[in-house]
Amino acid sequence: MPKSAPVLISLALLCSAFCASRAEARTRYVKVRPGQDLAALIRNARANTAFLLAPGTYKLKPQEPHLQAVLLENKSNITILGRDREKTRIELSPGVKFGFYIGSNLSNVTIQGLTISGTLPLKENTHAIGNYSGSTKIKGLRFTNLKIEKVAVGISIAAGENGSYSDVSVDRNIIGPTIGTDAGWGYGIHIENATNVRVSDNFIRECTRHSIYLARAAKGSNVRIQNNLILDHDPASKQPRWYCAALVCSRSSDVIISGNLVVDPRTVAISVEPDEFKAWPTKNISLFSNRVLGARRVGLWLTTDGSCEVLANKVTLYAAPPDPQWCLETSTYDYARGKETKSSFKAPQERWTKAEHTAMLGDQLYIMTGGVLDQAETKTWTYETCPKKWENVRGLVSLENAVGKNKHRLYVVTATGIDEVNPTRWKIKDSKGDWEDTRYVTTAGGYLHLLVGDDLHRVSPKSPGSRSTKKPWSGTKWICPLGDRIFLSSSGGNYLLDPKTLEGERLDPKKR
Repeated sequence: MPKSAPVLISLALLCSAFCASRAEARTRYVKVRPGQDLAALIRNARANTAFLLAPGTYKLKPQEPHLQAVLLENKSNITILGRDREKTRIELSPGVKFGFYIGSNLSNVTIQGLTISGTLPLKENTHAIGNYSGSTKIKGLRFTNLKIEKVAVGISIAAGENGSYSDVSVDRNIIGPTIGTDAGWGYGIHIENATNVRVSDNFIRECTRHSIYLARAAKGSNVRIQNNLILDHDPASKQPRWYCAALVCSRSSDVIISGNLVVDPRTVAISVEPDEFKAWPTKNISLFSNRVLGARRVGLWLTTDGSCEVLANKVTLYAAPPDPQWCLETSTYDYARGKETKSSFKAPQERWTKAEHTAMLGDQLYIMTGGVLDQAETKTWTYETCPKKWENVRGLVSLENAVGKNKHRLYVVTATGIDEVNPTRWKIKDSKGDWEDTRYVTTAGGYLHLLVGDDLHRVSPKSPGSRSTKKPWSGTKWICPLGDRIFLSSSGGNYLLDPKTLEGERLDPKKR
């Protein structure tokens, strides 16, 4: 046999193994219609299966062992996809405790494009998605573009202290109203003992205990809660503990809470709290560019006896609060226990104490203070300063792939123009424009959006000096980005807008 034969055989075997591996990884698509047994189909699914749910109503009942409608465990590479979120409905009977139960040994699972609804009155503490804390070895889950309503808990991501639940994204969902005010009820999104979690671009409305609740994220957890809209938290003021905040970070470390908007909360808006039972540390918590509008109680509440890093947060108080003594922009007093704490809100560097704007690109934070732009590393807080200084800054935003693939940019909006900033060597392209009356600056769908008076402008990131597309929205109160949409609140109602056309559909947050 020639000397090269063993090499050729080895290559042939490797090629065969590679082809077999690719064949095994090929996704199998399963079309599902209402009336089929969805729970059984998913229970019997092999790896690399995508379930395509046709529009219609899927009425699901509780099953053993957890009173769940659908059990997900010992699975990998599973997708459950509705073709039309509004028309593809999962309706849970009153006795269901979990719509989708997240069991152990689960990886790379996506649930997307569905409406998940409870049935009132609830007979159980119904979770649309969740599990008991015994589940472990869970990795790579995504819950996106879901509409969740009439449940006690929307999405729960929880493991025990020794469990493993990591690499999770909860994004672009509409959650609420929720049911109940007691502990364990009335939560929009609940996170506990999980790592590498992103909660972003969600619209969470009318939750009754906590809209977002984070607990027991250990050191190095790397949790980011960013760009979420929380509207009308505790709408009927039924929560007897007004210090049960809309957005809570409790007993956790290494967390960034940034760019969230909390509107008209009847309780504390955002809190950072300690662990009084097991002494879990609460360290390296950062609050950047969060906004609270219409705070009736405390806007930012800190009771850890430590410091919290804050930059460019803005709290607007309600004009006529029911209890003015508790209506404050910030507080470190422990109202639940009636005592002072040694807590403190501090900027990471003294130069940023009066920071006005922040924006993130990757792991780099950009901070605008008095017209001076710094690039900061959030672990060490070392920084570099842009040589240019701006005047009359109206906003600072970041946009990935702004002018091409991997060509990320910052945009500084001033009264007289929009500057494109390439952070690499601080290359700057300026453009002229009249943006004197700009109220809000944001990005969505690959565009810049500026609210000037009652006119919403769409600006191309590739040519910010060119003529903008403009649409009037009478009585506009505020705007915020929600993934690939813009939420606009006006005296005439609330709307989700297409970022390109600036046209939108009206939302009715009171509708059940």
